[in-house]
Amino acid sequence: MKHISITIVCLFVIATLLQASLHEKNSGYSNSNEENPPSLLEPGKRWNIGRNIINECPMNPYNRWLTYYLSIDGDTTINGNAFKMLYQSSDSLFVENSVLYYIRDGRKGEVFITNNAMEESLLFDFNLEAGDTMTIHIENIDMPNNIFILVDSIGIITLNDGKEYKAQYIYYCDDYEKEELLNFKQTYKSDIWVEGIGALKYGFIPPVTITGGNDGKVLLCHSFNNELVYQNPEYNTCEMRTSIKESLSSPILIKVITLGNGLLQLNTEGSISGTLSLFDINGRKLSDNIQVNGSTQVQTHHIGLHIFRFTNKKGQVQTGKVMVR
Repeated sequence: MKHISITIVCLFVIATLLQASLHEKNSGYSNSNEENPPSLLEPGKRWNIGRNIINECPMNPYNRWLTYYLSIDGDTTINGNAFKMLYQSSDSLFVENSVLYYIRDGRKGEVFITNNAMEESLLFDFNLEAGDTMTIHIENIDMPNNIFILVDSIGIITLNDGKEYKAQYIYYCDDYEKEELLNFKQTYKSDIWVEGIGALKYGFIPPVTITGGNDGKVLLCHSFNNELVYQNPEYNTCEMRTSIKESLSSPILIKVITLGNGLLQLNTEGSISGTLSLFDINGRKLSDNIQVNGSTQVQTHHIGLHIFRFTNKKGQVQTGKVMVR
C-alpha cells in the first residue's frame, strides 16, 4: 500500500512540473527568467512612436499625427560602461537615421540612458515592487524637471503575442511628496512598465509634464524580429500619419452613450452591425465580442474611463473613450 501511495505522489509531482514547464515556454516572463530576464536592448526590437505635432492638452485625436521608429543596433563604450545605441528614423526602413540615445542594462533590472552630453540617468527599474518609488531626471532630453514614480501594483499582463509578462502598474508625478501622490492618484498619469519592452503608453521617455500640457508622444506598437508583441489598444494601429482634413472626414461608425449605473447605449451608424471590445485605461480587456446591431444596451461591471474598439462587418474600425458611471 505504501509503495502504491509513493508512486501516485511521484507521478503527481512529475505531472505538476511538466505543466509548469509548458506554461513557462508560453510566457514572455516567468519566475525561471528572474536570473536572465528579457533584455530591453536586444537587437531586432522596434518601437513605433506616434507623435501629435499639434501640441495641446487634452490630446485631440483629430489633430495631425506622425510616426517615427526606434531600434537597437550597435555598441559603444562611455566612461568605461558598455552601451547600446538607440536609433531613431522617420521611415520604417531606417534609410535615414540618427543615434537618439545610448542605453545600458544594470545588474538588477535597471536601465540607464545618456546622450553622451550629460550624466547617465536611471530610466527604468524593473525590480521595483508595489509601494516602491524612484525619480527620473534626464537633462537635455526635452524634460527639464524630475519625474516622480510610484509603483501602485504588480501583475501579469497578456500582450498581442499571446504571452504573459510581469507588469508594473505605475504613476508618473511631478511632485516629490509620496503622501500627496498616494492621496491624489487621479491627478497623475498612469502607465505600465514591462521588462524587455519599456512603458506601454509612452515608450521610452515619460510625459514631459504631468498636470498640464502634453508632449504628444505615445507608443503605438512594439515588435521583435518583425513579429508584433504589443499594440496600444487606444489607437489600434502601428502607423499614425493623418492630416486634419483626413481625420475630420473619417466616418463615425458607432456612438457610445453612458446611461448610468454601468449601463451603456450603443448605436451603430448606417445600420451596419459589428462587434465591440472594452478595455480599461491601462489596456486590460474587460469585455470582448459584444454584438452590436442597430441599438444595443450593455451592462458593464467596471466604473471609470474605458477605451472601446468597434469593428463593423465591412472591416472598418473606430476607437474611442467613454466614461462609465
